[in-house]
Amino acid sequence: MSRQAPQFRPRRGAPDGRRKWTMLAVSAGVLALGVVALVVTLILTLGGDDDGSATLASGDSTSTTGTEGGAEPKIAGPASRYVPQSAEASRDYEQFGPDTYPLSALGWASNGHFTNAEKGEEQAIAWGYETGFQASFQPTGQLADVVLGKYFFKVESVLFDSLTGAHEAYLHLQEQHLKQKGSERKVTKGLGNESSAWEAVQGTVGTSDLAGVYHRFIFRRGNLVTLVQTYGAQPRMNIDFAREIAVSIDEKALGERPSPTPTPGSPNPSLPNLPSQTPQGR
Repeated sequence: MSRQAPQFRPRRGAPDGRRKWTMLAVSAGVLALGVVALVVTLILTLGGDDDGSATLASGDSTSTTGTEGGAEPKIAGPASRYVPQSAEASRDYEQFGPDTYPLSALGWASNGHFTNAEKGEEQAIAWGYETGFQASFQPTGQLADVVLGKYFFKVESVLFDSLTGAHEAYLHLQEQHLKQKGSERKVTKGLGNESSAWEAVQGTVGTSDLAGVYHRFIFRRGNLVTLVQTYGAQPRMNIDFAREIAVSIDEKALGERPSPTPTPGSPNPSLPNLPSQTPQGR
């Protein structure tokens, strides 16, 4: 089963309507994806079947894992503890270094979440922005693997100094997706204290005739706001890939899963594939 997705770094000068769903460019000159924007065993365990194909078809969400509602803790930083780390990736996926880094308030606001990045920075600070981090991963075969069923993914986690500030930031992200042309809300089981899910179909995967699809799952747990984005071939993707990655992040926030601070500059280990597993509810 395949489970990995792309990124959402806005391109300077992109029209406001598209900045909200701009994905990263993976490996210079190889992949430029336009559209605004890991149970340690998910981003990894869901790394794919031996033949690289996906077994999950597109359709409605059936994922039922994770905790909906519950505690609203004041979560300790840094935010880098609540993103996937390179050691969690199977040999089929690798961290994309150029799009993995700490996020300042301006950096977060520049990720397409505001029409004006400078004003967005001011708003983020007013909400009590403390620390943020984004981590991006790609299948080792890049677009060739996406055609077969793997995917790119990116996780963006941000901590605020209060539950109120985090709530306001979450509502802002939700509103931006509600207003975005081509952004469709998806029905899923809730996660954390607040959550919403989104889908945007755009273009084709490389030179193939397969439609490309982006999914985003946004949730808040206490003072932590996380956005998970995936990109894959529409016939082989649905919102559950992003949701299950979000579940692993929420488990870290709740202390149910280890959440060590990553070591800067640490090498990306080559790990064997973990046993394939099907998410609960499939």
